[in-house]
Amino acid sequence: MYKKIVHNIVEEHYDHPMAMEMNKNHNGLVGSWPPLPARYELTNALKTQFSKLNSNLRELIVSRLADGDDLAFIISNLNTTASEFASIISTYLDSKTADTAVNSIKSFIKAIDDMIVAIKNGVSIDDIKTRASKSFKEFLNLITGNSSISDLTNPPYIDTYIDYLVQEITSRSKKDFNGESKAVENARVIIANGPIYEAPFFGRQDMATLIGNIITNAYPTKFRQ
Repeated sequence: MYKKIVHNIVEEHYDHPMAMEMNKNHNGLVGSWPPLPARYELTNALKTQFSKLNSNLRELIVSRLADGDDLAFIISNLNTTASEFASIISTYLDSKTADTAVNSIKSFIKAIDDMIVAIKNGVSIDDIKTRASKSFKEFLNLITGNSSISDLTNPPYIDTYIDYLVQEITSRSKKDFNGESKAVENARVIIANGPIYEAPFFGRQDMATLIGNIITNAYPTKFRQ
């Protein structure tokens, strides 16, 4: 008969060349609590929020053209959707920047609403389209920390998305429901449901995914892999 004694000893040697790697917590980050959001979590949140924005804009188009009784409710929903971007942005930027970005996306929404009214009344929309594009680009510059958004301007994601919204409005006002249906689908895909197979994108990722990539590359210490 004999006794077997087993000792389980864990030692932390911080002079070891792999000390930091060995001491990682379950999220793969040293000293990170609460855990940092993962890159894919940011991208998924952006895709969800941009999809919601696009759906709300679709509701606005239908209601505004028909002088719907639900118009005030839809506009309220759009403002809520815009405000919800702040909770995503504040995971890596300060709240003041997040609030400024929300104001920019609200300006974009207002421009789209003005554009619907102009098309309905047969008025030129050139200046309004410029305003919508400027507001959206201001929003992107803010949420990406003024990082390069060249991937979103060549090919022109923002202006193409606005053009799809114009096609939705124009087609519906003319009762061209086939054209409207195609424009609705193109807008849905380009903003958050890629890849995009329409020219000139030819299989590129959607806008929300690209924005997520730009942000996580600009702020690598704010996100885990």
